[in-house]
Amino acid sequence: MCRSGLGVRRWVRGEPSRLPRVLCRWLLFISIVIHVVTA
Repeated sequence: MCRSGLGVRRWVRGEPSRLPRVLCRWLLFISIVIHVVTA
């Protein structure tokens, strides 16, 4: 699921490499929240 981090890192070059991890973590968190809410 965190494969998109590579594309984000390639898209954002000026930002620190920490950004993809934060985005991946947020994607995971949001997906879990949606899964719990819709369950």
